[in-house]
Amino acid sequence: HCSESLRQWSLISQRKIVQSKEFGTTKIAWIESIQAVEKSAERNEDITENIQHNVIDKMIAYKNSKYEKSFLHMKKVKEFEKDFKKVQKPWLELLNKIHEAKQEFHHASRKLHQAKRAEEIIKTDLGAADEQKKKVKDSVHHYESKTETCR
Repeated sequence: HCSESLRQWSLISQRKIVQSKEFGTTKIAWIESIQAVEKSAERNEDITENIQHNVIDKMIAYKNSKYEKSFLHMKKVKEFEKDFKKVQKPWLELLNKIHEAKQEFHHASRKLHQAKRAEEIIKTDLGAADEQKKKVKDSVHHYESKTETCR
């Protein structure tokens, strides 16, 4: 495809140069550069054919001889995939449980941090009621125990 378009371009360009008012060495230089493009198109085509015949055809033949695709093969592949999913299922469940536990732990840790911050603020506040102090202390203890159970 590329070689063909280069050839067409070179034919059109040669016609234009022959019909142009260029003369002498300039005209010869243009024509020779266009001929160089033609030669590179030929080399490109030779390389493409060589790769096709020596590499790709051999690879296709090897693949067909070694990796036959039959109905039996497809059935085996589906069976393997089914078995793999079956074996993978408990591990996925365990992974999901671990992920949920991590999220719970991080949530409890954030709440514990917030409760401790609130406790520090209440301690410094002289006008805070004993009931508020007790409530904050209880929440700190609650989130500490929750964090430990999640851990």
